Amino acid sequence: MRPWTRRNLIAGGGAAVVAAVPLVSFAAALAPTPVQSEGPFYPDRFPADTDNDLVRVAGRVRDAGGEILLLDGQVLDTDGRPVANGVVEIWQVDANGRYLATGDRSLSRPRDDDFQGYGAIRTDAEGRYRFRTIRPVSYPGRAPHIHVKAHHPAGHVLTTQM
Repeated sequence: MRPWTRRNLIAGGGAAVVAAVPLVSFAAALAPTPVQSEGPFYPDRFPADTDNDLVRVAGRVRDAGGEILLLDGQVLDTDGRPVANGVVEIWQVDANGRYLATGDRSLSRPRDDDFQGYGAIRTDAEGRYRFRTIRPVSYPGRAPHIHVKAHHPAGHVLTTQM
């Protein structure tokens, strides 16, 4: 078994940790997810298709370039209880290192028009969510990452990165 590192947790989607340890003791041992900057590339215009499948854009013939990644997890409150009916948003660069946001001026690399770049989904009764996206790639000055914004039904918002 591989040791639990950030890279292994991301590659495994995080679900294996929850399944391997009882939820109550696991949640009690965790600190809240750290808040991180939204960054300059949160979409300033949203694609017509904003579902949880970032690899297949409605009306397009091809899937996006890049290595497919199934990203699933569970949103828990600070007491370890699932957050039902919350919203999880993700956004990231395409396989060429380009964001959907118009502020991304990396004109030397073409945008992959078959990549949605942004997606959102409501959590189920157990706080679970699932996205179909691509494995994050690096771009000048940044390690591979996916931006995440989680909205609690009571109005609390957490913005972070993985």
